[in-house]
Amino acid sequence: MPPPALAHRSLVIVAAGGRDLVWPQARIASALLQRSGGRSVHLLLHGGARGADRAIGRAAQQLGWRVLALAAD
Repeated sequence: MPPPALAHRSLVIVAAGGRDLVWPQARIASALLQRSGGRSVHLLLHGGARGADRAIGRAAQQLGWRVLALAAD
């Protein structure tokens, strides 16, 4: 269990995956919520590529999270 001082800090999540992800949005959103452990999410970062990156970004936006795509050069 985290120390009490850290219990209220929000999370920044970095997420990525394959370009052939076929999960439904609801499943991705559920997985994101599970990973956040009920803590508030300040920002979700992803690579902006087609497939998992964009799907994760859409699911995070659906959850009302701030999303930032950082595309590779």
